[in-house]
Amino acid sequence: MRTVLSLILFSLTVAVISSQQGCSRCSPNKWALCDGSVDSSDCTCPVTVSENYTVHVKCGETALTAKCFMMKTEMYRTRAGLSTRRKPGEHAIIDNDGIYDPMCEASGIFKAKQCNNSQECWCVNTAGVRRTDKKDQSITCGELVRTWWVRIDLKHEPLGNISQSALFEAIRTKLIKRYGVIPASIDKIMSEEENVVTIDLYQNNTSSSPDLATVAYYMEKDVKNSSLFAYDKNLNLAVGTTPVLVKEIFIYFVDEKPPEFTMKRLTGGIIAVIVVVVVGVLAAIVVLIVTRKKSQKKRGEGKEMDEMQKQQLTA
Repeated sequence: MRTVLSLILFSLTVAVISSQQGCSRCSPNKWALCDGSVDSSDCTCPVTVSENYTVHVKCGETALTAKCFMMKTEMYRTRAGLSTRRKPGEHAIIDNDGIYDPMCEASGIFKAKQCNNSQECWCVNTAGVRRTDKKDQSITCGELVRTWWVRIDLKHEPLGNISQSALFEAIRTKLIKRYGVIPASIDKIMSEEENVVTIDLYQNNTSSSPDLATVAYYMEKDVKNSSLFAYDKNLNLAVGTTPVLVKEIFIYFVDEKPPEFTMKRLTGGIIAVIVVVVVGVLAAIVVLIVTRKKSQKKRGEGKEMDEMQKQQLTA
């Protein structure tokens, strides 16, 4: 009897583990290696994010995999020749502030200090975006600065008969249902420029709120036709049955502390603009000083003339 009970308990334990880890698919992560037969909102699947480094990620419909893990996986697959991305031509320019091979904590957040193969190192925010100049390995990054505000600009085709309010509501619904954003994180959806919708998202500290940098990363991939989802790989933004084509996406991050860049990071064009602005301001100050001096001189001359006229009258 005791043996039978032990077998039953063992079978139940195996069943529970299978229901938690044995998934037949991982909707939010197309690179997850699911080999089970059970679909569950809390199931997990393994993902190889680097050589000899595998993590288990949640596979619920809106359980987005951390941005750091996704970037690392993409870089690993590119190195291993598993990516379908085309190799750049010989005249391609490297975007050093774009995707890189990040170092991640076990939880999936970025390590505050990041380095590349040339041993250049820099500090990043919670979005993994560089916020200091690149230096040698001696650079210290005391904390992972929190990104609390994410602004997303979506440039779309003309709306035709679609109202802006209907488009805003469609975007709000997409943020909640596709990316798991909680309504409290959606501050504003507005349009201040023709054919451009601006979305302001504020990071909420509740446990149910997803990392907004990860949300923006997934949305960017959707717009650029390189979706990270295993199924439904298009943004499919529509108002009713009328599709809305999003052509470009621009993402801006605001941290709790200002970045620590020096003038070395600025390009020649930007420096030239700054110089022009400074020269313009100095010129305006000089003009203002000269004008005031001339005005004071005229007032002085006016007073002298008045005194001379008074003297002539009394004489």
